[in-house]
Amino acid sequence: MITVPSECGCNYAVKGYRVLTSAADIQPHAAPPWQERLTALSAAEPAALAVSDADWPTYRRDAARSAASTATVGDARKVLWQWTPAGATPYAGGETGSAAPRLAPDFLATAPVAAAGRVWFASHDGMVRCLEADSGKQLWEFATRGMVFAPPTIGQGRALVGGGDGQIYCLDAGTGRCLWQLLAGPTDRRLFWFGHLLGTWPAIPGVLLSDGVAYTVAGYQPENGIHAYALDPKTGSVLWERDDAGSGGRNGPQAGLGNCGQAAVVGGKLWLASSPSGGFQLKSGEPLTAGGGQFGCEVGSLAGKWVIQGGRRLSETEDTVTRPLGESGWVAYNAAAPSARIRLSDVGTALPAWDAELTILPPKGVAGSLTAVPTAKLLDWLAEKAAAAGGPKLLPKVPRTKAADWSDLKSWTTEPLVPIAFALAKDQLVVAHQSGRAYQVSGFRRADGVKAWSVALPEQPAMGRLALDRDGRVLVALCDGSLVCVGR
Repeated sequence: MITVPSECGCNYAVKGYRVLTSAADIQPHAAPPWQERLTALSAAEPAALAVSDADWPTYRRDAARSAASTATVGDARKVLWQWTPAGATPYAGGETGSAAPRLAPDFLATAPVAAAGRVWFASHDGMVRCLEADSGKQLWEFATRGMVFAPPTIGQGRALVGGGDGQIYCLDAGTGRCLWQLLAGPTDRRLFWFGHLLGTWPAIPGVLLSDGVAYTVAGYQPENGIHAYALDPKTGSVLWERDDAGSGGRNGPQAGLGNCGQAAVVGGKLWLASSPSGGFQLKSGEPLTAGGGQFGCEVGSLAGKWVIQGGRRLSETEDTVTRPLGESGWVAYNAAAPSARIRLSDVGTALPAWDAELTILPPKGVAGSLTAVPTAKLLDWLAEKAAAAGGPKLLPKVPRTKAADWSDLKSWTTEPLVPIAFALAKDQLVVAHQSGRAYQVSGFRRADGVKAWSVALPEQPAMGRLALDRDGRVLVALCDGSLVCVGR
């Protein structure tokens, strides 16, 4: 029996085809010894890269997913280069006359990452690519065997990639040479997902690096098994693994923990974008849960204490732009005592961005102004709200159209727009956005929120896919699959 694509109302909606077939002899919550699944391909040590604090070596710059950089952008008024894949065509999706940003087509680059004068990204065609940051010239490409959801993470001269095929790849960041790969699931099995053949256990959040250890999670829906790993990035050796997070299994209480988006390091723990919320202790791999969850594929760590989770679902495509996007906002909760969940906004188009001084909060709808709040004031406000709750409930207990009010905390707001991706630099807030029927990337002065510059984009920017390199260049992935660099 085969059915047409369908939409589910849960966080794990899968658009594809259903078919009945004979059952395979697979145990989804167990896997052979990792030594049997690890393939060492090269023992040659890669050349070191001079990575600085101003670089952007992983998704949203760091393992906390702060999207804040120490780089200075300055007066970035021109497109420096555009990398375009073969066969790229203008994106014609979206809703006519809608203020909502259109979502991604079948081919889409991940968010870019940048370090040491180079740019890396992956894409739905399964390719990992490296470009020169100053020219956009492609230096190398590496083919995985399935759609890739997250960009590489750069560290120790390596590019660590979580493949949609269920493989974890370690590449030489300078040459693209594969050093080792690890099959993260029980076996190499494929299924039809969003028009692509993917592994049953895709490494959706990619790979995180924290204190020299690599972390990843493979799998999607809990029924099919969720497998979490801590790895030695040099050799691929497994430091710990958990294969029972999806079912609760034999070792822990994590019944139903999924893997439906990004992951972040918060307070010594690896937190997943999942419903229910949860993750793993970094050192031991012991499971943790936080009760009821939140829709959305993004998660981040504010001040190493607060988990911020929400956004659009990983499974959303252009035909679901108003629902459930309009029901997928942001919540914050304390990672040490995740009881009260404080609703920050009701529509999740972009995860907030923050550093020690300033936090940028998205509008409470698809369109509106970005709000700058002193981070210290926001932390005090969150602590006060959580203390007042005293239990596992969502605050405030009001209709979804009324998110928590932080208006008394703000320093400034931007002009009204539809933010699609944004990041904090040392001197300004950089936003890829829709204004009317046009798409732009603009810089807003960090001191007062006044627009300093703006550049027209040739296509719609993709949600959340923006980065800054050490020289203040702005890198934006577009919905036709291309990558644009804007700078001085």
